[in-house]
Amino acid sequence: MASLSSDSWPHPGLTKVASRGYHLPMRSVGLKVLKNKLSEYVRLAASGETVLVTDRDRVVAELGPRLAAAIAVHDAEQRTVLDHLTGLRNRGEFQRALASHREADEPPPASLIHIDIDYFKRLNDSLGQEAGDAALKHIARMLTEAVRDGDLVARIGGEEFAVLLPHAQLREALEVAERIRDSIADTTWEWSGTAYPLTASCGVASYPDPTADLLNLPAAADAALFKAKELGRNRVEKSGAVS
Repeated sequence: MASLSSDSWPHPGLTKVASRGYHLPMRSVGLKVLKNKLSEYVRLAASGETVLVTDRDRVVAELGPRLAAAIAVHDAEQRTVLDHLTGLRNRGEFQRALASHREADEPPPASLIHIDIDYFKRLNDSLGQEAGDAALKHIARMLTEAVRDGDLVARIGGEEFAVLLPHAQLREALEVAERIRDSIADTTWEWSGTAYPLTASCGVASYPDPTADLLNLPAAADAALFKAKELGRNRVEKSGAVS
């Protein structure tokens, strides 16, 4: 007799609400787990086998329409906050995170790293857009691996990325930026079986020292990034004092 797996039920992300049946909290429920359970149930039922339907399995089946709607809403939410190519946060979500940090009466320290892929236009023009997209995805993975837990990594332009480091002062942010630069320069990126060198320039700004106003943090990081590119690229530069 076929049956579904016997792991714990209900799923911890699924909350029973007396007046509304089952509620799927978007930010905590394991939608993929529930979707897989539902797919397994449908497959077994369609196979003609006798299926042992437990209370758990019955709830999964009953969740079908709600689960589909929840997944659709979740996917729509994700499209509003994620960059479609790299899966990183997009520019809008990055700006919302920065604005949220500024809302506190006394905002805690924060640092910002702006990262630009060196000579990306040359690479994109010579190898084509598909290769350029692959390079951007590669850089996105490098950034995700190099940052700290809790840091927000975003793609804010064509080949420009940003990392918001809550509670990080300048020294720690410079260490993260150098780790990013090192990891990109030291990791081989291949396209069509050929290795191509990739490097990145980084500009670092920190609040409240040396940037006294959080509103000026992006401009300060941009100025530092410009300095890094002017001085030869593949380097990390910090911003000066900004009121």
